Amino acid sequence: MRLDKYDFKQFTGKFYQPDNQDWSIDYLGHKPRMHFSKNLQLHNCAFVDLSVQRRHQMNANQMSATFDLAQWLPQHPEVKVLVTETPIPSLATTVAQFIVPNSWQFYREVASYIRQRYQKPVIAVTGSVGKTTTRLMIAQLIRATHRSVVTNYGNDNVRIVLPQLATSLLRIPDALVAELSIGALKVASFAWGPDRPVSELYRANTAIITQIGGAHARSVKGKDPIMMTAETKAHIFAKMPADGQVILNYDMVPKAFKYLQHVAYQHVDHVYTFSRNDQHADAYVIAREEARDYTAFKIQVLDETYDFRLTMAGDGPIMDLLAACLAIKLQGWQLPDLTTAFTNFKPLQRELAFHQMNTSHGKATLVEDTYNSTKYSVENALSVFKARGHFYHGLKILVIETGDDITNQQAEKLNLSYRKDILASNIDVVLGYRDPTIKPLIDSLAPDVSMAKYFPEMDPLADYLRQAPADSLILIKGQHFKYGSDLRLLTPKLLAPATN
Repeated sequence: MRLDKYDFKQFTGKFYQPDNQDWSIDYLGHKPRMHFSKNLQLHNCAFVDLSVQRRHQMNANQMSATFDLAQWLPQHPEVKVLVTETPIPSLATTVAQFIVPNSWQFYREVASYIRQRYQKPVIAVTGSVGKTTTRLMIAQLIRATHRSVVTNYGNDNVRIVLPQLATSLLRIPDALVAELSIGALKVASFAWGPDRPVSELYRANTAIITQIGGAHARSVKGKDPIMMTAETKAHIFAKMPADGQVILNYDMVPKAFKYLQHVAYQHVDHVYTFSRNDQHADAYVIAREEARDYTAFKIQVLDETYDFRLTMAGDGPIMDLLAACLAIKLQGWQLPDLTTAFTNFKPLQRELAFHQMNTSHGKATLVEDTYNSTKYSVENALSVFKARGHFYHGLKILVIETGDDITNQQAEKLNLSYRKDILASNIDVVLGYRDPTIKPLIDSLAPDVSMAKYFPEMDPLADYLRQAPADSLILIKGQHFKYGSDLRLLTPKLLAPATN
């Protein structure tokens, strides 16, 4: 699928000067490095110049102060068209320039235009936790069935980047799998007026909501944060066809599930569910058996049973996989061998990543989980101790720092809510780090575990962990760096070679 100057005549804008050249494009992008310099397979492209003003109005990151578009474009002959609000006269003979009143609205317009012409599956995923792993698992399964797939770059799931993903349908993959953040699903207000949820561009054939709560459960006076989140997440159903499918987590808070199910049926005729073990769901776990390095599962997905091994630890990955398997089956595709498909699968760089570290007493297993600290993410991390902790003969050590995008008072209350699960997980040592809202939890655990201690600084914490007994299991659970955390730096510090 390609766009030429006749397609551009359908969009709001006009060419800077008459264009007598024959050109067509099959790629659009707005990030000079990620979309162009790092992609060496490009030949016919359009660069969308999201202006400083537009980025500022959308609270988006600005371009580097040293970036000069007039100098950059001649170095990228693959760019045939420049979409911009302000023409560059010096490039009049170098590249076709399409002048638009609002480059963001153009991006939405062209994305919608391309989506109307794409006839293959579009799968959209959102949720308070698990959405990235679910999205990556779906893409992994599609590739394992020898089909092509387009999905988000890294974790680009916010409003300003998602139209670019939709324009990637020009490459006509066998499926598009899009992850949408809660911000991308809101009705947003900008200087030029309201902006609809980005999900309307996708008109998903299959929409998945993995969970409600956790990261976005910020209290607003007089409003239920769970239901506020559910209402926003429900925008993922926007403009879905009636024959589309919605997939919901059957185990989420009942009021949120019932609300989402009700809204889903206003858009589609079919709603499917997945559950850890409830056989009323369309996909569920029949049996599981833990080993030190993997978990053996038997699952039911619609009318078929599958046996496989998953090296990923915790309860979260199996829930994400159930949703992914449902999504694949609902496209009419057969599932591949799941053990083989996920043998070397790694969802995120800092999500339950296993390492071997040296201590003064031997080898220990270090598990880093510092991607986020939502309620469900913490609970999933604790489930690793429950499932696999008894295979380790040293200490079971939890390093924890949570809080997320909520107030200090809410964070203290949330952190204290983990006390029961921590005590039920046979953890020997609990070490709080940096965030003072974790200290009340540490103090409350002190009488009931072998050791509970708060470390306001990293170096003493690292020194303590280096003294762990051989065959200890150490899990580092922290919040995302965007909330001020530096706990992600602890793992490389512990894995670095010892210096004399």
